[in-house]
Amino acid sequence: MHMKIGFGLYHHQLTDENFQFARQCGATHLVVHLVDYFHGQDVQDNQPVGGNHGWGIAGHSSKLWETDSLIALKKRIAHHDLELYAIENFDPSHWYDVILAGPKREEQLEKIIDKGDIDLIRILRILKNHRFTGVLIPDHAPLMSCTAPWHAGMAYTMGYLKAVLKELES
Repeated sequence: MHMKIGFGLYHHQLTDENFQFARQCGATHLVVHLVDYFHGQDVQDNQPVGGNHGWGIAGHSSKLWETDSLIALKKRIAHHDLELYAIENFDPSHWYDVILAGPKREEQLEKIIDKGDIDLIRILRILKNHRFTGVLIPDHAPLMSCTAPWHAGMAYTMGYLKAVLKELES
């Protein structure tokens, strides 16, 4: 088994157009964000970076975990020859003390992966040596200076990941 490359998509990006784009870039799997950070907003950026409206108000997650909704999403994704691999992020209401320095902050922090820069090639070597067969996704890919900044950044990052994995496999 080999490592797989996938896309991470926010709730508003779970569209047939983006599923097709992911396949065109060579993705085989998706990690999806079910939290709708932009509920009711006209989202122009595919990878929002704040702007005037910030990340919006979440909290519309009551139907996100219903079996019928998850099965329907899985079928839509499979229609594009992709596999739903994982669900990323819980609604912020489930970890608000981290954000607001509340009384359960330390307890909730223990469940969030530490942040910081990594040496991607070193990490991929380690994963290969440990026979990791999970899915790698570009997360927070660079926004490129063009009319489709998210798409260009994701394509660039997918190409980089594919090249590094190909080199490691040789």
